[in-house]
Amino acid sequence: MATRQLPIFVYGTLRPGERNYTYFLEGKTTAEHAAFLLHYEMYDGAYPYILSTKKNGKIRGNLLSVRSDAYRKVLQSLDALEGFDSSDRAHSEYIRVMKKVVCICPNHRLVPTWAWIYHANRSLLGDLAGRRIIPSGDWLSGHQRGY
Repeated sequence: MATRQLPIFVYGTLRPGERNYTYFLEGKTTAEHAAFLLHYEMYDGAYPYILSTKKNGKIRGNLLSVRSDAYRKVLQSLDALEGFDSSDRAHSEYIRVMKKVVCICPNHRLVPTWAWIYHANRSLLGDLAGRRIIPSGDWLSGHQRGY
């Protein structure tokens, strides 16, 4: 089955200027905009992860449109990086799903759009007690400033 070529919402090490962006995405995008995702919370560790919540959580990140000639390879590389296996979702570290995110487009227009996101596989995390939440939902500022 072919995968829809949606933009990809990134919120951690894949954001422009971060280490994994350089390796996996640099030179392969056609557009990059600030964006946010609602009803998720962000947790920190060696790398960030997000989980859905019924609260009004807001994750800050970037919406990246990938060149069509590079799309399949980029998505395969990101799936491998995130430990996502579409044939074994139960044991995948992250799950890739389509979600509506809000793009902060030119002229500060807010445009809801569908995108691929990677969120942590809650069933593999166990007890969330003691995990550090980044209240701002922005890994770049939360991680660097120590919250």
